[in-house]
Parts: sequence; structure tokens; C-alpha cells
Amino acid sequence: MHVLSRQFINDVPKTDLNFKSTNQENELKTYYTHRKMEYLKRKWTLWYKSLDVNHDGSVSFDDAQECQRKFLELNQLTSEKTEQVKADVEKWWTTFILPSKDATITLEIFLKRLEDEYKSDKEAFVQKMNTCFSTIFHVFDTNADREISVDEQIMYFKAFGQDNEKPFRQAFVLMEPKNDTIPLQQVVNAWVQFTTCDDETKKDVIKESFE
Repeated sequence: MHVLSRQFINDVPKTDLNFKSTNQENELKTYYTHRKMEYLKRKWTLWYKSLDVNHDGSVSFDDAQECQRKFLELNQLTSEKTEQVKADVEKWWTTFILPSKDATITLEIFLKRLEDEYKSDKEAFVQKMNTCFSTIFHVFDTNADREISVDEQIMYFKAFGQDNEKPFRQAFVLMEPKNDTIPLQQVVNAWVQFTTCDDETKKDVIKESFE
């Protein structure tokens, strides 16, 4: 098989492509497809690390329980609301992250699952991520105002074991809050972009906040 040189790849314009060789065209498409998937995997790796709430190197139901504990410690909720949040957080973890309470997910398993879902049906994958993040942010929006303040955003990240406030304060500013809050759907959209957008030329505030 003819192998494209890096210089050739760099020199080919991204628009108005004119190839003399079908093999070269196919190889270039393969290259860009691979590059886009590698970009997504880098972002999914950042997401995986954020799900390792107890920082033990893997993701399991222990992280779900730690997430529950941290969030409830940061909020003063009624006993009824506390039980509802516990149930909702557990359901989110076992619906979108873990196949069962006794499962432990490695990074390799996590990346393979997301890659398979993305390649199988990208539209369905985007919809799943939208539901995933809509669900968890509605759970954490305990005052149900559908707005996220900087303190609420920091509280969310702290519930997932991210204690360094600075990058998440910066991410909040990058979302251009009005009246010191951001619409909940805008935050959800940012996370959907983070987990589904394979275009590395687009600004990604969630990715930037993790790096």
C-alpha cells in the first residue's frame, strides 16, 4: 500500500481536494478519521479521570457513592430531598456509566464502549450524551431554577473529586454568564460538545478546564 508522507498530509488543503490517486484519497480519509477518533479518545480519557472520584485508578460503584457523599456534604438539603438525590445519583451512574453496581470499568473498557457507540450511530450517541448530562445537571440543580451559578458549577466538579476551583471558574467565565448565571441547557451543551465533537479546531471550554 502506498503510504502518505507527513509532508504530503500537511500540504494537502482541507478544502477543494484534487487527488490523482484514489488510494491517496482513501488513505487521507482514513488518516483524518483516525485523527478525529484520537481527539475524541483524549477527551473521553479526561472524562474518565473525572469519574474516578476516589482517585483509585478505576471507575466503580465506590465512585458513585463518593460522588453522593461529597455532593450531599456541600448542600444543606431536607431529609426527603437527600434521599431523592441519593436515588437519582445512583440511577445516573448505573444508567450512563456503570453496567451494574458490582462492575469496575477500566479506561480501556470505557474508551472501547464509547468508540463502539459513536461509530455505530453517531446521532444516537449525541442524543445519549445530551440525556446523560441533562439528567445529572437537573439532579444537581437542587433549587430547580434551570440556571447554574459559578458556585453551583464548582460544587458539581467537587462532587466528582475535582477540588481545584481555578480552571472551573475560568470555564464559567468562558461560557459568558449573564446576571452571574448560565442557563442549564448551555452547560449541558458544553458537555455534549466535549464528549461528541471530533473537530479539534472548535473551542471546547470543558476540555480546557480539565487540562
